[in-house]
Amino acid sequence: MKNHLRFVSIAILAFWMLVSLIGTAVSAEAIDFTLKDINGGSVSLSSYKGKVPVLLLFWTTWCPYCRSALKELNNMQMENKGTRVEVLAIDVGEPQSAVSRLAKNLGLQLQVLLDSDNTVADNYQVIGVPTYILLDKNGEVVFRGNSFPKNYQELVCK
Repeated sequence: MKNHLRFVSIAILAFWMLVSLIGTAVSAEAIDFTLKDINGGSVSLSSYKGKVPVLLLFWTTWCPYCRSALKELNNMQMENKGTRVEVLAIDVGEPQSAVSRLAKNLGLQLQVLLDSDNTVADNYQVIGVPTYILLDKNGEVVFRGNSFPKNYQELVCK
């Protein structure tokens, strides 16, 4: 019985890792939201529609992969190479003080938003962090996955 449970657990983990690495290309309209940023301002997803592609990064302060993702996206945003993509780094369910402290420690220049009650994460069916959701400039979801799509420029330029 132990071996059977071990096999099933390994199979589920392998499947999840494969899906995470591949990501999912989807086509659906993004669900609009308005969230507070770490400075108390409000940011609405709809304000970007028709202007620029948007990358939603759902993350938490305790996740080491999320910290790496934040650093990578912060560098990408600061270098502004290639296609301009607005990054909205959405912390899921943590206090503003902890999120602000990490953002300061990492020197983040990204828009850091607070999904305090997990409503936006629930609407986007986020089940793990980090989760990347890439929207084209028309507000259509063109990618969803747990790793950053290296071909993001191709996805948003279709």
